[in-house]
Amino acid sequence: MALVTTAGASNANSYASVVEADAYIAAATHFAGRTEWAALTSSEKEFRLKMAALLLNLLPYRGAKACFEQRLAFPRWWRLDEGYPTSEDEYLTMDDIPSTLTKPTVPQEVKDAQCEVAFQVVHSVILKSEVMAFPEREISAFTLGGSLNMSFFSGPAGASLFSKAKLGTQTIIAALLSKWSGGMKIVGGVV
Repeated sequence: MALVTTAGASNANSYASVVEADAYIAAATHFAGRTEWAALTSSEKEFRLKMAALLLNLLPYRGAKACFEQRLAFPRWWRLDEGYPTSEDEYLTMDDIPSTLTKPTVPQEVKDAQCEVAFQVVHSVILKSEVMAFPEREISAFTLGGSLNMSFFSGPAGASLFSKAKLGTQTIIAALLSKWSGGMKIVGGVV
């Protein structure tokens, strides 16, 4: 199934398009594997973006979904926004939002966070791991709740594509989502 990036759609499966992800990753100098991403097919990139959107969708966010029937967590209303829904089913779809109101959109930071997760988590960690190739580094638990948390059989892996810079992927993702997360802490050996 192709990417559906329509904001507020009941069948949306990604915030960012492949073109947006390509542009973000190409411009991000912290991605050591940019050429590796460029070599992926569109279908492979779409799969990684879908998985990243699902992972981000599990985190808790402030505000309310823009529409009751939307599949993903964004776009969102803030309590102080004009038009904030007074009941759960006030806006079933984006078409139910009056034309006099500015419809919420997916913030660029959310799209950027999705690109980070698509490359750093889904592509570089989850899809590159061979089962039991290195038992001491095998993932024993992957938790998504108030935080992203990955546990390994013999303790945390302690390395990511950021390890030399002493900056973790989780730090970047948390910073990008800080406006909507209310101080969510993202932890893990490798996120």
